[in-house]
Amino acid sequence: MSTQNPQVDRVPSGYSQYDEYIAQKTVQGQRTHYLISMPIEQVTSVLPVPDPDKRLEDNRVIRPGHAKDFANYVRRNERWHCGPLTVRTSSDVVSFEAFKDGQFGFLSIGMLRIPRNTRSAFRIIDGQHRVLGIDTMLKDINEELLDRRAALHNAESVDSLPQVTQVFKNQIDKLKRQLQRTQEESLGIDLVIEDSPEEARQIFTDVANNALGISKSVTARFDSRKVVNRALTLVLTDPNAPDLLVDHIDQDKDRVFASNPNLMGAVHLAEIIRTVEVGISGRVGEAMEQTLDERELAKNAEWFFELMTQGFGDLQAIALNELTAADVREQSLLLSTTMLRVIAGVYHDLKVDGVADSAIVTFFKKLDKVMVAPIVSGTPIGDLWLDATTTEAFTDGATAPGARSQQVKELVSVITAWYHNPPALLSK
Repeated sequence: MSTQNPQVDRVPSGYSQYDEYIAQKTVQGQRTHYLISMPIEQVTSVLPVPDPDKRLEDNRVIRPGHAKDFANYVRRNERWHCGPLTVRTSSDVVSFEAFKDGQFGFLSIGMLRIPRNTRSAFRIIDGQHRVLGIDTMLKDINEELLDRRAALHNAESVDSLPQVTQVFKNQIDKLKRQLQRTQEESLGIDLVIEDSPEEARQIFTDVANNALGISKSVTARFDSRKVVNRALTLVLTDPNAPDLLVDHIDQDKDRVFASNPNLMGAVHLAEIIRTVEVGISGRVGEAMEQTLDERELAKNAEWFFELMTQGFGDLQAIALNELTAADVREQSLLLSTTMLRVIAGVYHDLKVDGVADSAIVTFFKKLDKVMVAPIVSGTPIGDLWLDATTTEAFTDGATAPGARSQQVKELVSVITAWYHNPPALLSK
């Protein structure tokens, strides 16, 4: 009995010379644009992967850390989001065929054909770090899979406890799910047809110049993945929040200048919430993100501001709307956001030492007497601050301390020590 090999009714995809994508064709600025969606895993097969050691003429230098951050963001957050990449190529690289009945006024829907041997013909205008991040992520996942599979094999070969092998199996399952996501989820690509390198550089400039950056204050309010930011939202929306905070926080700006009537920006309030919880140098790492309760953080921060209002006259006047921050910003060291964060660090350290709230308020009232700005050398208050640290946190004529991390850290330490061993000006 003879047998016959089954016929292959289609060409295996691995032998194809090109890839095809459903695309939306439009015109913008007299240039043709093709908008496509591409599975994450294919992005680095179609587009060139940026080299951090090579700066392209029509783009900025690559920061590998930023690309790695994007890779981690996508891996850790199943509900991730990013906008489409903007990519340039020449008019003779790709071809487009509209579908029958695929014309809708200025817009056409059809099939875009991209040759597989032309990756070098593409230039990334906006999205270099995202492409490098995707490449990093895919390599990391596959390398970790190889490592965990080898570890599982070794554990099974020596008859390890079931609990041990199950750990490796769980890790492998998690990595496989991450890899599956790169096959099922997509990234948008806005492919711009532009033959001129000079015009391509202009596109990059236009993208950068016309994009309105988001402030850190807005980021802090909107980024709910971080427990401190969730606590910030609770404080900002709490109808029973301390009067010092109600209508006295700039929710959009990062820098609060002299004429700004607000006490601080939302980003500064978030920093104080963090400082009250973990201290001036403390960080909220991944483990703490899982264990801290934003409601408790908000409650602790609000109580700190209640005590601040009791201890500092200018803050009490602002809370009662008798003064604005702008009225006293140039006359009080306390009205600088750096000093407010310093006092939050002092409060945290005193609480760790077991100091009672009433004693902290009494200490704040003593500090209130020396919060005079500007710093003037040759005066008792001026010399107190000028001699306070070895990091020169204050300079003659300053209205705020220096904001470098070492200056802030040392100033917290000095002021905290004043509680236990007060200088003459505070002992009265």
